[in-house]
Amino acid sequence: MSQNSSVPLLTMPIHTQSACLTDLLIHAHSQGIVFPLPNQACLAVLWLQFVNIFTLLFALSIKVPQIVKLLRNKSSQGISLTALSFEVVSYTATTVYYYRQRYAFTLYGEVPIILVQTLLVYLLILHYRRSLSFCDAFVILAYLCLFSCALFTDMIPLFVIECVYGAQFISLLGSRVPQIYINYQNKSTGQLAFATCWLQCVSTTLRAATSWSQLDDHLALGMILCSAVLKWTIVGQFWWYGQITSGQKVKQA
Repeated sequence: MSQNSSVPLLTMPIHTQSACLTDLLIHAHSQGIVFPLPNQACLAVLWLQFVNIFTLLFALSIKVPQIVKLLRNKSSQGISLTALSFEVVSYTATTVYYYRQRYAFTLYGEVPIILVQTLLVYLLILHYRRSLSFCDAFVILAYLCLFSCALFTDMIPLFVIECVYGAQFISLLGSRVPQIYINYQNKSTGQLAFATCWLQCVSTTLRAATSWSQLDDHLALGMILCSAVLKWTIVGQFWWYGQITSGQKVKQA
């Protein structure tokens, strides 16, 4: 993978983006909002940057409904711990890959934000299942150490990061398919928070739209599109099983 696979026009430096904004404001002040606007390329860049920043801010609330639901019900029934584990791996691999490829933070910033929230959900599930053991604590500590080494040092070569990210398709499936299957078995979405699943879908769809214009990285684009399809499948299950009574006994994984 090339470290400079972003489209140059859409990843222009901040000072160039500022110049674009200044030109558009001067034009609007002197001539009013007249279409077509000058410098359409600058306008496109600024619009994409606005969507990128909106996606980052949007990500701050994605897992909050799920966290609130877990805290309120003090139960994690119907939530697949297996799927959540793969989700952590998927977000971790994506964060490291984009950071080491030196992509602009606005292209992937929602991923580490959601990763932190997902780790909190993971810990809450372990807590409510009374299964947080010394072994779990050791695994979490080892994960944090490995994550830090991969992100901030060259101890793990870039080609290894690329290979791990390429194999992420497995973790991507693992992060959603077990949950989809549990929902199918239970004919219910259990303690899953609809708002969280819906927000994830919207966030991924926005990211797919912006990445399609800003990245020349087929692997990354494929991952984003696959993720969007799987997330929309889970949202569809909320609609499909919407009439199932919440008191039904549910399974866990």
